[in-house]
Amino acid sequence: MTWYMIGFIALRFLFLAFLFVAGFRMAIAMAGRMHGRRSRHYFGHGPDAVAVLAERFARGEIDESEYRSRKTVLEN
Repeated sequence: MTWYMIGFIALRFLFLAFLFVAGFRMAIAMAGRMHGRRSRHYFGHGPDAVAVLAERFARGEIDESEYRSRKTVLEN
């Protein structure tokens, strides 16, 4: 076996190792990004619904009876 064949095999191994590492890092990044979206959505890191309702009432978008009825629905 000549020296250039050994170099060719080594480069092929290094390229495959690079692809494996890059793919693994991409999969980890995508999983983390998906977990971040899911956790914000499911665990309530967004605005509180009662707070949004109170803001709408304070701006005058809804009246008091509608505010109270929606608030009871949200709290139950």
